Amino acid sequence: MGFHERTPLGQHTENELDRERVISKAYEKAHDYVHDTEINPENFRDLYGKDAIDEDHAYVEHMERTFAEKGEVSEAQKLGTIFEAILHTQVAYGQWFGKESSAQKTSRFDDIKNGIDEVVETEVHESASSYLGLALDATLGGTDEKFSRIKREVDTGKLGTVKYFRSKRGEFRGELSQIPRVVVAVDAKTVLELATLWLEKRHKELNEHPFQHQMLEEILIQLAHFESYTRENSTPLNAEVADIFTRSRGIIASIQKTKKESLPDSGVRDGGMSKIRSHLDTFTTQI
Repeated sequence: MGFHERTPLGQHTENELDRERVISKAYEKAHDYVHDTEINPENFRDLYGKDAIDEDHAYVEHMERTFAEKGEVSEAQKLGTIFEAILHTQVAYGQWFGKESSAQKTSRFDDIKNGIDEVVETEVHESASSYLGLALDATLGGTDEKFSRIKREVDTGKLGTVKYFRSKRGEFRGELSQIPRVVVAVDAKTVLELATLWLEKRHKELNEHPFQHQMLEEILIQLAHFESYTRENSTPLNAEVADIFTRSRGIIASIQKTKKESLPDSGVRDGGMSKIRSHLDTFTTQI
């Protein structure tokens, strides 16, 4: 069951855009938006030096050529980009993570190389912030590879890294490390619904869209599994990583509690939740 059943797309307007046109228009908007909001490595030349920046630019150009050689962008890839853009806008401006959170799109280098599209900063108290790195997935493909990567990071005690980062809540600028990586999964029907609202600038409906409840639940489930798995493999290094998951889970749980008080949760979840649950068996846990 998808969220589209709450407000069917066919009931939006008499002249509702068809699927192909929704995807085409939303993808064009999302592609430009993602590019415009990405961190620019050029602003870090004083930190890393000309050679390092040029090397990273060359890496991105090489990977972009490789992607282009695979042919035309698929519908699944377009939906993924659309979801990535909408999720950013809703975390940054729609308070999907609450009013104490902000969002930062990563550089194209960090997106490709480090697999992190978005960093969410949540204020804990006046002197500290907690950072949650989100790896986004429109659930049109499997999430097993993403969870395999997370498991490798957990096993080595080295979580996600963003080379080019500028905090929206402080003066920090540079490399951000030990970010707990999570997957936010959604199905195509929900992305189409979100895309239609986005194109029509129906901000109130986007800000109150029930998918945000699923998003927070997906993240909590993952963090609980990651924490349990890490504590089962008891080492000093694993204990540090487990503590990161524990702190992050506590912050998300608090956000979820506040969210449910302001926006009722119907309990409806789309196919993205099923994908998350089905691939978490990568982490052997009793949860």
